[in-house]
Amino acid sequence: MTTVEAPNSFHFFTRVHLRELTGLRAHNLTELLEHIKTVPGSVIYHHTHHFLQQHQHLSPEPPNDFAYWATEILRNERLGEKLASIDICDFPAIRELRNQLIEIIEHELKNKKSQTEAPEGDEFHFIRSISFVLPTPCVA
Repeated sequence: MTTVEAPNSFHFFTRVHLRELTGLRAHNLTELLEHIKTVPGSVIYHHTHHFLQQHQHLSPEPPNDFAYWATEILRNERLGEKLASIDICDFPAIRELRNQLIEIIEHELKNKKSQTEAPEGDEFHFIRSISFVLPTPCVA
C-alpha cells in the first residue's frame, strides 16, 4: 500500500545534542566572566538551555549552570539568584543573553571586595552543545 502525501504536509523532525568539553575552566568569577565573553554561542546555549529540556518541572535547582555554580560552589546566593532570575525566553538571540550574563557578573565583581575560589575539582567546566536535527518517518 502506498501513501499519497498532501501538498502541504508537515514533516516531523527530532533533535539530538552532543556535549563536548571545551577544555576551558573557571576557578572564580573573573575567569568565568572572561570565558563567557569569548566562548562560542553554543557554549552559552548549553549552559542556559539544557536545564529547560531536562528539569523544567522536576527540579528546584537554579535554571542554568552559571546560577547553580555561583550558588552551590562559590556560595554566593545573591549572585546565584540574579543569574537564576534570567528568563532565557526574553532573549531572541544568544548574544543578548550573553550580554545579560556579563552585566550581572561585572556588577557583582565591581561591588565585591574579594573573590571566592572554587574548591579543587569544583571548577566551572565549559561545555559546547552540538545539535543534530534528524528527520522522522512521521508526516501529518
